Amino acid sequence: MPLNFPSTPALNQYYVFNGIRWRWNGYAWTSAGVCGGDVVVGGICGDYVAALTGGVGITLTSPSGVVEISLKLDEPNIGPPNTEVLHTASTSFSPDIGYARKTAFLQPDGSITFDYIKNYDVFRNAEFNFDVVSFNIAGLNPQLAGIVGSDFDLNPFNATMSYIQTAISANIFLPGAAPTQSVGFPAIVTDLGFDLFDFTTERVRYKTLTYNNIGSNPDNYIFRLGVTGENSDGTQTYKTRDYILYFYNHIIYGESQNPNITSLNPLPGLSAVINGSRNYTLNFTMQQNTQNPWFLYYAYPSRLGLASFRDNSTNLEGGFILQGTVNYTNPNGYSENYNIYRSEQSNLGQISITVL
Repeated sequence: MPLNFPSTPALNQYYVFNGIRWRWNGYAWTSAGVCGGDVVVGGICGDYVAALTGGVGITLTSPSGVVEISLKLDEPNIGPPNTEVLHTASTSFSPDIGYARKTAFLQPDGSITFDYIKNYDVFRNAEFNFDVVSFNIAGLNPQLAGIVGSDFDLNPFNATMSYIQTAISANIFLPGAAPTQSVGFPAIVTDLGFDLFDFTTERVRYKTLTYNNIGSNPDNYIFRLGVTGENSDGTQTYKTRDYILYFYNHIIYGESQNPNITSLNPLPGLSAVINGSRNYTLNFTMQQNTQNPWFLYYAYPSRLGLASFRDNSTNLEGGFILQGTVNYTNPNGYSENYNIYRSEQSNLGQISITVL
């Protein structure tokens, strides 16, 4: 029996033929899932995607012969057409009659293809190969710069990892770093699943900050996770994943009734925030005093070049003067020169200023 689409379909109307569902998009019929109690495990109908992500396989026992079908994920409740949906393999199935079964493969582009395989779930081919899914050190990045040559202790931090398939061995090392720049590396990961590492004796050295708003920041260390894992066929492979630790210094800002701040040590009632460049947006309401007016201040490392200031309410630039350059020593003992800017006008009220 051939396909027999309705002659006057309504928009998004469905038509099911031989276990394949079609949807009218206003000008053409497009494949939109599989349906049917004797064709699909569990009688999945309509939104078959929920079945894919929920671990229920799609097995075709008919039609017979070699069937090549391409289905796009085209369901309104999962996002735009062709939205890719992740799935984790594999789930056990009851045995089929015979040696092979018709099974759906979820492809990287979100399409579905069918082929004969033995007793497997709906899956991506890549799910059978070992790989590192994630490598994270929560709370580590970035860190305030310290005295050059002193140690930065990693002891409060944990590294967490996850994989596809099974990890066999793992370590964490610093590729390209000189031996004098670290202590305790390479770190051997010894927990059972190779998915957690507590830094205890591992340390790295603070560096001189050289970043100057041009190019990438070289003031960092790369922590590299190297893992040997096993593919589903028993072969072994080696994979790596990087995590980057940056060292930054403060940018300093706030309001003051002092019209000429000449020192940042100690901070004269201003706020200090770790930042990797001179760029920042200031949003707050300044105090008002006509007798003893309030000025807005902004200071940052001189190596980052000269700044400009844009009023976000008018999109105009200007309104600040460079008062001078002073030395600032942060709480970790790192010292460098800072540019200090002050607003030309006082008592600015509610402001939104972007530093460029």
